[in-house]
Amino acid sequence: MNELFVILTFVFITCSCIIFFAGNWLYQRLHNLYNKRLEYFTAQLQLLHIFINVRLLLVAYFGLLILGPIVFILFNISLIIILSWIIVLLIVPRVIIQYIHKKRITQFESQLPDCLTQIAGSLRCGSSFINAVDLLIEDTPGPIAQEFGLMIKEYRLGQTLETALNRLGERLANDNLNLVISTTLIANELGGNLAETYDRLAHTLQQKLMIEKKIDAFTSQGKLQGIVVGALPVGMVLVLSTIEPAAMMLLFKSWLGWITLLVLIILEILGMFFIRKVVNIEV
Repeated sequence: MNELFVILTFVFITCSCIIFFAGNWLYQRLHNLYNKRLEYFTAQLQLLHIFINVRLLLVAYFGLLILGPIVFILFNISLIIILSWIIVLLIVPRVIIQYIHKKRITQFESQLPDCLTQIAGSLRCGSSFINAVDLLIEDTPGPIAQEFGLMIKEYRLGQTLETALNRLGERLANDNLNLVISTTLIANELGGNLAETYDRLAHTLQQKLMIEKKIDAFTSQGKLQGIVVGALPVGMVLVLSTIEPAAMMLLFKSWLGWITLLVLIILEILGMFFIRKVVNIEV
């Protein structure tokens, strides 16, 4: 009886230690992942001038990431669906941020030529560069006002014009804006007719935007074909699952079905990659 008690005590202590160290390891992993995600989302949302409670957003995100698979397991959902859920939650936030960033950059590029023309007009009227940018901020909505407004605030807080402009270029990482910044810094250092330079630069950027829009129009059919071809297998799986659910379940509950799905997913990704390479043309 004493020996059984000793064995049970030893097993209990061993299991408790294993659970403790495993729980501590899992906690550290989740805590590090939480901090990394917090830093990433905070930095990216600040660049996009989106100010929300990032901690509350992350709590909801990790709740879906952890509780979702647990609910799926309780309802005996396929392992493939559980893995798909985790992969989607790991990828979707970055995709959304990249989409918002790309849309913001596109809007910024479309506003830039008109803004250069407006600054050039203010310079001809005798305004300084800073005052011309102030007038631009008052009259122009959208990302132009936000980014140039932040640049002016940094300049008035004691930074040099060169530092403020370089930080503006680092935040947006846009070739057109970098060209404007280089032109401004060269004119500020060496002198010259900045208003005339801005007019020529605005005309050049306007022509470049027109060419890019023509290319987008010519490649829009290829992009649509890529979307249709990419969505077709998914649609076929949904339709066949409705028509023949018993036969399609083999695709989700057998090793051969999982391997088939893996091959299909890899081919889908490769197809979308090659189509994107073909239709994306740099100007």
